[in-house]
Amino acid sequence: MLTPEIVQMVSSIHEHKGKQELFLEANVDELKTLLEVALIQSTGASNRIEGISTGYVRV
Repeated sequence: MLTPEIVQMVSSIHEHKGKQELFLEANVDELKTLLEVALIQSTGASNRIEGISTGYVRV
């Protein structure tokens, strides 16, 4: 049985999901740049953990 509290939580989740989708659509270029930076940093960190030394340009 759905209580008023559960219905309110589901409604809130739906509202926040809509806001997130608008944010993603409005900031596609910035998010792509952040993703690229995160991938480069993650690769560099993984290499350092494994003891592999590479330059920033190569990563």
